[in-house]
Amino acid sequence: MLAIVLAIVLAIVLAIVLAIVLAIVGKGVACYGAARWHGESHKEALAISTLMNAGGLMELIILNIGLQRGIIEPALFAIMVMMAIITTLMATPIFEPVYGSKDLRAAAELARVKSLLHE
Repeated sequence: MLAIVLAIVLAIVLAIVLAIVLAIVGKGVACYGAARWHGESHKEALAISTLMNAGGLMELIILNIGLQRGIIEPALFAIMVMMAIITTLMATPIFEPVYGSKDLRAAAELARVKSLLHE
């Protein structure tokens, strides 16, 4: 009996991890590619793809509609809600090292403006 319970728990955890990985890779690669295609730098494209992973509110609304209409089962709903919450919560910790903190960006912009004024 314990083995069955552990197998079920393991299957649920693996499903959540798989959903998170697929969401990050799918949104990240697509947004990075689109940003690069439109001329953004590597750093800006990474920042855009990182922030696009934080679309949890819209995902939760769509998931709730799907659950209410019987389009998705409660188990899939739970997995997708976990994915939406985790990818949203991880956006800021990933964004800061990729794009830099607000203070660093402000200092770089100030230095750029000063250099333009001295030319």
